[in-house]
Amino acid sequence: MPNNKCTCGSIKTTEYLLLNYKEYRIECRKLFLKIKKELKIKIITLSILLYKKIGIKEILVFLKETSICTRNWHQERLKNREVEKEN
Repeated sequence: MPNNKCTCGSIKTTEYLLLNYKEYRIECRKLFLKIKKELKIKIITLSILLYKKIGIKEILVFLKETSICTRNWHQERLKNREVEKEN
């Protein structure tokens, strides 16, 4: 059964994966800059990403670019975890 914890120990929630997941830091910055500029805000929240038109538009681009939380993404992470255990 897959573990819902990140390698850093945090639980992989929607909020964590979209706002704090370090593996996609560069992609998140790019996403956040577009939204912050358009909405003229300083802080991005989960509700902005999921309920504002610009947030929804940009989060779809982010999901497509990163393939985060897809079946392949999960399988790759499981493979990497198994390799780490062997070493």
